[in-house]
Amino acid sequence: MHSSKQDNWLSLREDIPVCTNSVYLNSAGASPTHSATHNAMVAHLQLERELGGYQAAIKAMPAIEAFYTNIGTLINAQPHEISYCENATRAWQMAFYALNLTKGDRIITHISEYSSNLIAMQHRAERDGIIIDMAPSLADGTIDTAGLEQLITPRTKFIAITHIAMHLGMVNPVDTIGEIANRHNLIFMLDACQSLGQRVINVENIGCHILSATGRKFLRGPRGTGLLYVNASILPTLQPAFIDNLSATWQADGSFCLSQNNTRFESWERNISGMLGLAKAVEILNQIGPHGVQARVSELASYAVTSLTGSLFTTFESAYESTDKTPRDTASDKLSGIITLKLEHTINPFDIAQQLEQQGVRLSVIKRQQAFPYFRFRHVKQEGIIRIGLHYFNTHADIDFLNTQLQAIAPST
Repeated sequence: MHSSKQDNWLSLREDIPVCTNSVYLNSAGASPTHSATHNAMVAHLQLERELGGYQAAIKAMPAIEAFYTNIGTLINAQPHEISYCENATRAWQMAFYALNLTKGDRIITHISEYSSNLIAMQHRAERDGIIIDMAPSLADGTIDTAGLEQLITPRTKFIAITHIAMHLGMVNPVDTIGEIANRHNLIFMLDACQSLGQRVINVENIGCHILSATGRKFLRGPRGTGLLYVNASILPTLQPAFIDNLSATWQADGSFCLSQNNTRFESWERNISGMLGLAKAVEILNQIGPHGVQARVSELASYAVTSLTGSLFTTFESAYESTDKTPRDTASDKLSGIITLKLEHTINPFDIAQQLEQQGVRLSVIKRQQAFPYFRFRHVKQEGIIRIGLHYFNTHADIDFLNTQLQAIAPST
């Protein structure tokens, strides 16, 4: 990397207190916030204390509106197509349960789908009689798009795909899936919880009709925040599972009318300070530049996959093969900031994570129940897999330190 670019990333790192006393590798769980994000939230809480919540919200209205415009800029959507939600799962649920699916209708998904999404699908399968079709996988664990298209029938209504799984660093081919969905007139819903903030996302280019994401991961926003994008063209077809005085309005005859914009999926009461924090985080990301972030994260991931290899562990990503059985190009932009370690079955990932924490390395362990279909597909014997979440503020030195600690820990585990 050019030295000036390297200096830019390091200057951003200087704004992160946790990086001064630890190696932070858990952005796939929750990234540390910018000081400007923190300050925006604290300032509004102080305003609520001084003026009361209602008056503070009125005073903050320009900043509240910036939430919609900032996210619209980030994903190439209109502000009126963006809804604020308290987390990514709730955003996803608001759209999914609004779909008009009846007995015998079919939906297509994949084993990389987030567990909470799959549970919701199973719920509607048992309650409404819909049928869930699982798209096949390529050897690298990503979606076989040709196989996905072969699953489409006259009763298929909906495709739900996770862009980057919480437990898998490879990036699903969402552009191709979007093209397939639109060619067959199917609604395409994209879970961008682990991708928005580390990947360039353009909803128009992807062709997704719905997108959900959280604030706390790669966007570097606060916990308890999320967002939902719904393309205006499908809004009239979606009936929310529950509504309030914001998402619908009373009519003179005693009936109600659903909102004709993004508020259809919002509730009147929300965490204003969190909303302002996420708005500020996205503003900063837009200033940094998503293309630069994606290139930076991909380079770090490539370095990690190449470096983290030993007699007792390697990465799932480096072990993957392409469909013609040739090694995957680990320098490819297909790598994301999520790297998972493949351990010998005798090694306890929870013990390793605990020992790494004692050495100042912060990462996470994905439990079997959080990604059961994937564990079964990959024949993972452990009850968990170690996950590394790299972001642009990480360095090669962070990865080298992790590698050194793993080499020291593994033989004694």
